[in-house]
Amino acid sequence: MSRTRRRGQGRPPRGETSVPPGGRNQPAGDGDSGQRGSILIEFLAGTLALLLPLVLLAVAAGSVQAARYAAHSAADAAVRAAAAAPTSAEVEARALAAAQTVLDASGTGAASTSLRDFELSIECSHHPCLTPGASLATRVTVSVVAPGLGTVGALPLQVSARAQVTLDRYRQPR
Repeated sequence: MSRTRRRGQGRPPRGETSVPPGGRNQPAGDGDSGQRGSILIEFLAGTLALLLPLVLLAVAAGSVQAARYAAHSAADAAVRAAAAAPTSAEVEARALAAAQTVLDASGTGAASTSLRDFELSIECSHHPCLTPGASLATRVTVSVVAPGLGTVGALPLQVSARAQVTLDRYRQPR
């Protein structure tokens, strides 16, 4: 028993193709050939629109954290240098030099220029500062501008750190 196929049912006979008269196979419902590939462009644009702010936020958070670490290290170095000063008159100069050295060494690139602008305050529980048993504290405040946001319209963040040391009770008064 032989089966015959009618035209338009099943597969086309040999030598004929199923290409419509327009010459291109198109998916059903896609009447405009100019839309092909636009989903990829929309996906990339949407991804960039979402990821770019997240990357900028991560970089800004990293620079603020680096400034916090630098301020903490500078405050520690300043209080140690102040406590080791030979006289009370040299406390401020030694603390300032130690903080400046640490902040210069901690910054790289554009961040180092912003870390050079800092404030140092020294607090003494007794006067003169190097009185045996006295408490000596330093506070370092650094201004940080988040990178990627530029300096126009971006407010600098103030990052500060405090370090304290109690002077040895049995040291010679200076």
